[in-house]
Amino acid sequence: MLTGKQRSFLKKLAHRLEPTVFLGKGGLTENIKKELVTGFESRELVKVKLYFANAAGDKLIASYREKHYSTNTPLERFVVEELIAGPSGQIEGLYPVINPETKIVNILTKDGICYVNLDSNFLTVINNVSTEVAVYSIVNSLVELDNINKVQILVNGEVPPTFSNSTFERNLDYVTTLEQ
Repeated sequence: MLTGKQRSFLKKLAHRLEPTVFLGKGGLTENIKKELVTGFESRELVKVKLYFANAAGDKLIASYREKHYSTNTPLERFVVEELIAGPSGQIEGLYPVINPETKIVNILTKDGICYVNLDSNFLTVINNVSTEVAVYSIVNSLVELDNINKVQILVNGEVPPTFSNSTFERNLDYVTTLEQ
């Protein structure tokens, strides 16, 4: 039997993948075997470019993230979820741009436009990051995907009155590097 310290040590050594199947008292049944196969077949390693804030919160810095995700989830949703989760902490100088309490209401891509509908927590500023910088964090990250040219961001199904546009295109004016 492992002690609590030993268990903690081993957990730290383990990979960072989230479990897809838990075994209960019934053990490994045929249904669980089918779930495991489905789970492995629907996971893919993806490398995406995400934009996070600099220390001042007025510019964006590109960062690559390589992670397994479920192909049952649209890649656009995965990108926005990763932006909400914030920087991984592996690179110093990157700061969250989106309130971590933000929930995704819906994401849909049609004819090259990605429609991102978030709840009102998105409008709550964090780390002195303006709403405009947060918008371009999402836009610039999503247009890195092959199938997206423009992004429309909605809050609870409506274009917020503080937005200058309803549909946004890539804007590299906000992008800087860690060295600058």
